[in-house]
Amino acid sequence: MPDQAIKDRYRSAQRLDNCFYRSLGSYCFYTQSIELPSISEQDFAEAAKLATDLKSSGATTISPALYEKLKHIHPVSAHEYTHFLDCTATVWGIDLLLSLFRAYGLGDDETKYFHAKEANEQIQGIKMPDYYSVIQESVSPTRPWKYRISTGSIFDKNGKPSSRQIPFLHFLNAENEFLARAPISLLSMLEASSTFQELRSHALLIRQLPDDSKWVENSTFGQTFMNRLYDHQLTEYSVCTHLIANRNNITDPMIAYYYAAIISRFCLNLRASDIPKFSIVDAVATALSLDGSPHRQEIISRLNASLAAGDRAVLFSVLARSCDIVGALASKTTPRTSLSQACQLFGVELAELETSAKEAFSELHEQLSHLPNVPPAIAASCLHNFQAQGDIYNVKFDFTAMELPPAMYGDGELRPAFIGGRKIFKDFDVEEHFLAVQPKRDWMRQFSEACFVKPN
Repeated sequence: MPDQAIKDRYRSAQRLDNCFYRSLGSYCFYTQSIELPSISEQDFAEAAKLATDLKSSGATTISPALYEKLKHIHPVSAHEYTHFLDCTATVWGIDLLLSLFRAYGLGDDETKYFHAKEANEQIQGIKMPDYYSVIQESVSPTRPWKYRISTGSIFDKNGKPSSRQIPFLHFLNAENEFLARAPISLLSMLEASSTFQELRSHALLIRQLPDDSKWVENSTFGQTFMNRLYDHQLTEYSVCTHLIANRNNITDPMIAYYYAAIISRFCLNLRASDIPKFSIVDAVATALSLDGSPHRQEIISRLNASLAAGDRAVLFSVLARSCDIVGALASKTTPRTSLSQACQLFGVELAELETSAKEAFSELHEQLSHLPNVPPAIAASCLHNFQAQGDIYNVKFDFTAMELPPAMYGDGELRPAFIGGRKIFKDFDVEEHFLAVQPKRDWMRQFSEACFVKPN
């Protein structure tokens, strides 16, 4: 197990190196490491004892005491391990891994150092810079909230407006006072995906309770997540879900997160070269409510420039407004059918996109596997977890079928994943991997900062 110095460095890295550091858990993009500081060995021991007692009593439901323990362990584990799966077992994720490990393996040939700059920018681009987010801390977040979607230009490295567009959601309280402006980004997409798995994990636990306890917990559960959703300090994390809920008048957070997760996963599992196929045509412009706007052509032009550049967050914002979720809910149409119908608006077929995505993943995985500095366990888990999904756009994960790495828990100990398989990572040394990657990560960031000359 790691000594105290390693523990401190690990936790420091978690805080500094990723967009998702929380007091409950975190995932680090640079090192693929997971920290679950809110869970300790005592939690596992107490849960195991309660489960053993229930089994011996012949109970067919879980006790409130066991539920309290499991709701402290399962949902946060599902949340953080979803970040791992999205960042390693999707087309976007394995492309990121390939860029990272290519950068980590650079030698002394300075002509190839641009790979380090590119990889670092990929991670920096997950979260939009703070400049684009606005929070009015002094305003009370009274409900119901009101929303307005807008777009703006992304500034280039010379400080000039680029042809690329960034979508925003503006939030106002019940008194029409401005609360916040949040950009739709990869960060918000990944958070929608992970929060849905957290919600689903919690809901599955509630189903195992006795009927009288189930009713009480369902009520508390819904209120807890509504309060979290309506925290205007966290709108950058929840903006994708708000867009889905507002666009379709959805009041159930589970349904809103479900569709946000579906569209996020679809966008993450597209071949990069297929994203420009979603260029805005007249039928899509109508779905986006652009008809009649004096800026219609300018908005379309900027959206198409972003899609041509492979911007998955812009694609999410377009699809979230193009999918007929209201009709899908009314007719009980499957999400896959809803996605397929939305694709047809753009003149593309879902089945063809899926085939292309699987081919892209195989190509990227082949390249990743041949890099000498990639841990075999990480490369093997990428392929296993991608294939274990079956339908790559499905968001109802079976974590028991996934191979997941160990995590560092609240008592500073590294333990195998609680909710998934351990075969591939059985002999994986998290500490060794972390120590190997950390200096390379530091060099990569230092080199990126050194690239300051304006392009000609």
